[in-house]
Amino acid sequence: MLLTLSSGCCIVTVLISYFISADTASDDAFLHQLPTRSAHPPILPHRRRRHITDADGPPSRLHAAPIVPVDSNKVRALDVTEMARQAAESTLAALKDGIDKICIEFPVKPEKGDVSLGETLDETVRFSSMWSRRLGAIPNGHLILFADPQEQRLALEGFDPTADVSNIDSYIEALKKGSDAAPSTTGLQTFMCPGWTGRYTEYVSIEKHCANIAPTVIINGQLERLRRGYYPRFFYPGVNAAMDRWYSKFEYTYVIIREATPFADRSLWVIRRYPEDWRVVKVQDGRQEILLETPDKPDEDAVERLVMAVAR
Repeated sequence: MLLTLSSGCCIVTVLISYFISADTASDDAFLHQLPTRSAHPPILPHRRRRHITDADGPPSRLHAAPIVPVDSNKVRALDVTEMARQAAESTLAALKDGIDKICIEFPVKPEKGDVSLGETLDETVRFSSMWSRRLGAIPNGHLILFADPQEQRLALEGFDPTADVSNIDSYIEALKKGSDAAPSTTGLQTFMCPGWTGRYTEYVSIEKHCANIAPTVIINGQLERLRRGYYPRFFYPGVNAAMDRWYSKFEYTYVIIREATPFADRSLWVIRRYPEDWRVVKVQDGRQEILLETPDKPDEDAVERLVMAVAR
């Protein structure tokens, strides 16, 4: 569409380009949410594909459980107890190795298309309560911070008794008032679901007031969404500055991400359990197949190519 606007001797030409979709959309339209960074994406190091069955024995060097803790290829449910155990082992291993910025991500009710905020918070609390008990007592204390006071009250009985429990707003307000008003925990601070309440400024406040207090764990904080530019830099400079300074340095020690595929009989997962490599795993007909294994986090281009391959 070409529009020409003239005023005196000044002519402003505006070109508006648009995509013609509907009739020309291909079967790969579901990939529109996976951004492509370059025309020639890097080739990641990988190992040969292999199928995992019960006869193969433990598929993991660190854990004997299935690679992806799902009870079927249709993903009816996730084994939260097993995930909490694995995540606790990975967290302790990372802390022992001196990693002080830890990210844990797992899907909440992947069998559902839409998940409410309440379901997200509830499932994260359930996971985190088991995770904290598996961690046990942390030297110099463990402060667990919930997204809101209601979740804090509901979770008081389920968490490790040696941990302190608060909520993000109260903690930050206490820090603003001075160190005497805030908990003196220096061993570990854990933030659950920051930003999920729709307040993007929460990311900024946490980085500003909490970044250098103690080793930090963020559980289901949607850091990958931040990294992929969910908040445009022009409109959200504060969030992106916090991302550059702090959140970009977090290590994914335990992550389970289900990638979108157009078929109900197969699923594709990006997983990592520290200190092991990253893996992209296809689950179909009760079998798990490792499509990619790499020491570095797979970029979106590599995952997109695997999604397209699985969709064929």
